[in-house]
Amino acid sequence: MPSSFQNYHQRYRVAFILCLANALCYACRMNIGIALPYFVTDKGDRGIVLSAFFYGYICTQVPAGYFAKQVGVKQVLATGVLVWTFFDLATIFTFPSLSLLSLVRACMGCGEGVTMTSLHIFASHWFPSNERATLVAMVTSGSDLGNILALLISPWLIQMSDGQWQLIYIVFSILAMLWLLASMKHVTSK
Repeated sequence: MPSSFQNYHQRYRVAFILCLANALCYACRMNIGIALPYFVTDKGDRGIVLSAFFYGYICTQVPAGYFAKQVGVKQVLATGVLVWTFFDLATIFTFPSLSLLSLVRACMGCGEGVTMTSLHIFASHWFPSNERATLVAMVTSGSDLGNILALLISPWLIQMSDGQWQLIYIVFSILAMLWLLASMKHVTSK
C-alpha cells in the first residue's frame, strides 16, 4: 500500500477521533441542561449555574494555543478532556450547593475551553490544505453530533434509571475516558 494512501487513511482516522472528542465535549456540556431541572428548581439559579460554564470556557481558549506550542497539542487536549470529565463528574457530588456547583461548572468550562483551539491546531498540523475544509467540517460536525447524542441518550438514561440523573454523568465520563485511551494510541500532535 503506498505511503500516501496510508497517510490519507490516517488523516481521516484522526479527523474521526477529533470529531468524537468534539461530540463528547458538546454532549457533556449539554447534559447540565437536561439534569439541572431535577435538582435546581429556581430559574434564576439555573441561569447562574448554566452561565458559570462560560466563565471558565472563555479563560482557557487563548492560553490553550500557547501551551499547545510549548508542550504539544495532544497533551493540551488530553488535559482538557481530563479536567472537563473530572469536573463534569463532580456535578454529582456538588449539586446540593449552588456555589460549589457553579464553581465546578466554571472549572469544567476551563477544561472544555481548550477544545476548539486544540482542534484547529490539530487541523493545521494534520490536514493538507486541499483536504482541510472537508476534514475540519468532519471534526466540527462533532458539536452537533454531541448535542444530538445528549438530547437522545441522556433523557432515556434518566427515564430508564427511574430519575437517577447522576447516571448521565457516569456514562459520559466513561465515554470520555475511553476516547482518551483511543486518542493516546491513534493520534500524535503532528
